[in-house]
Amino acid sequence: MATLKSLKSLKTLLSNLNYTLFLVAVAMLPFPQIFNRYAIVIWFVSWVLEGRFLRKPDWSNWKAMLPGCLFGVWFIWKLISGLWAEDMAEYYWYLERHIAFACMIPVAIWGVNEQYDWRQVCRVFAFACVAAVVVYLFSLTCVYNVKYFNTFHLYRESMEIMPQEWFQNAISVLKHRLFVSSVLMMGCMALWYVRDDLRQRWGNIQGTLLTLAGIAIMVVFILATGSRASIISGVALVAVWIIYSIPHEKNRYRIFVPIVAIVIAAAGLLLHPRMQHFDYREMIEQPETIDDLRLTTWMAALESPQDYIFYGKGAGQSIVYLKNLYSEKQMPVHLYESIHAHNQYLLECIDLGLFGLLFFIAIWCAIPFCYKGKGRHTAILICVLFMLNMITDTMFGKFDGIALWATTLILIRLQDEK
Repeated sequence: MATLKSLKSLKTLLSNLNYTLFLVAVAMLPFPQIFNRYAIVIWFVSWVLEGRFLRKPDWSNWKAMLPGCLFGVWFIWKLISGLWAEDMAEYYWYLERHIAFACMIPVAIWGVNEQYDWRQVCRVFAFACVAAVVVYLFSLTCVYNVKYFNTFHLYRESMEIMPQEWFQNAISVLKHRLFVSSVLMMGCMALWYVRDDLRQRWGNIQGTLLTLAGIAIMVVFILATGSRASIISGVALVAVWIIYSIPHEKNRYRIFVPIVAIVIAAAGLLLHPRMQHFDYREMIEQPETIDDLRLTTWMAALESPQDYIFYGKGAGQSIVYLKNLYSEKQMPVHLYESIHAHNQYLLECIDLGLFGLLFFIAIWCAIPFCYKGKGRHTAILICVLFMLNMITDTMFGKFDGIALWATTLILIRLQDEK
């Protein structure tokens, strides 16, 4: 009897520990990737210790398992591609960063314990995002004043000449501007989801003000990062949210909203400080004169698609392929500053070929259909965010994006089951 009671206490302890560590992992998402890397791994170890994989899986909501399992298949495909990879060091390094997808397979099948509460997770996530903004603003003074944190493009003189550009580059030293912007956009969504909780605790007026203030703080910081992709994805998120909220009998507004969104996004891009140095006429008439790293990377990689289009070069080989390409074409700036593809779709095509790319895109298109209600709404928004951002950067090129997506899948599933 005492043994059974001890086992029950141990099970409760492990269950509490696992959920607490998940909240810690979620809270670390807005911060530099070294923190969420360890938080994710430690959380998964506690999930294994809890022993849920010893139970029989509950297949009643099998659709909710599909996204994690499909990404598991994609990860296994990456593993198999090592058979024809040329640079095994890059292959192993790539798989090490993507270990979160390997962890996602068992979690997708067996799920998490009953203590997981998506509203509490949202509250922790939203609070962490606002706290991260404060921490980053304080840390920037260290980047500016402490010589150890400075890099070649963050000299003190640049603060006096171009303060906005200095600020944007300094943020990227702490955390890549696209990743921090993506996390903060999701933080705005999480804060909006728990606005009723804030109203109940602080009152209708105070709760509403706290919600709007938190969202305003995050939006201003997103704009301050200078991320052009964040403008597009942010406008798209708001447009999709509005379209999703419009009643079916007012379908005419569903056509009007995207048009307005495109105009706003285009105007925002044209007025963006980082777009002012482009000579658009010269880009059209003399594309070989383009000095933008992303555009020249894509143009160089797409000149010889036959090199990788059939079965790809293997996981992690896009960096090797581009590095050789830059050497052949005598592009030293790219070798020094921009080795990766700056496009997740291009990376997948180089690594796995055309069929691998199509499978990767199919996963994202299928995800919203695996959920219902608010879970589907969130899945649509997050998929729009990721799929747009993957056009201009490798969202799964760093552990930041991988950890963010892995924990988001769990959160969407929790939301779907409530």
